[in-house]
Amino acid sequence: LSECIFDSFAAQNEWFTLRFVQMESVLFEEHLVQTRSEVFENAKTWREHRNEIKVPQMPYKTLASHRAAVCLPYDTTIFLFNELYSANMPIFVPKDLWRWLIGPHTSPHMEYLHDHPGVKDATDATYAVPESSPFFASIHQPMGVEQGLDWSSYSDWALLPYLFYFQGVPELFLQLMDFEALLSASAKMKSFNDEELVASVENWRKVAWRLLAAVENAEAG
Repeated sequence: LSECIFDSFAAQNEWFTLRFVQMESVLFEEHLVQTRSEVFENAKTWREHRNEIKVPQMPYKTLASHRAAVCLPYDTTIFLFNELYSANMPIFVPKDLWRWLIGPHTSPHMEYLHDHPGVKDATDATYAVPESSPFFASIHQPMGVEQGLDWSSYSDWALLPYLFYFQGVPELFLQLMDFEALLSASAKMKSFNDEELVASVENWRKVAWRLLAAVENAEAG
């Protein structure tokens, strides 16, 4: 679907000089190179491949060599999104996230609400049970739009800084052509990722210290 939409728009706008590359194409071609073969699961090209393309390893270096990544999220959490973000790669996502976040993590059958009196009767709003459930949509029933609008704002797609949001394909094309903005965003992402890495290491160091202290106290006792 994304290939048809983006390529069709690009074909009608000669001023747009960039070319879209599907991730499936990168995975397919990289696998042929790594295995030194001409065929992958009876297919010579990625378009001939009819099933989900699964390869032993991800070609992160090849993926990160592109100008930017356009992600059309199909769930609240997708590992590749975070991996591309950690590579300081400019990322574009649809502005109306609630329309896209329909996957296993939002399915009502995943919901489990523990009836705990201490939580149910909490006076502190911080610990109060939310009025709406984050399990607001599945492919088998209508979406709870208000819930989708509310809970999508808590996903990494909305919370991580320096992402690019687009309302439609024309806006996406214009933003992709702004190379200076992409460079600036990538530099800011690197600073953010470096700071988060330092903070994460420090937090795990504190955890390790507490575990060692607990062991020493247990042995002393």
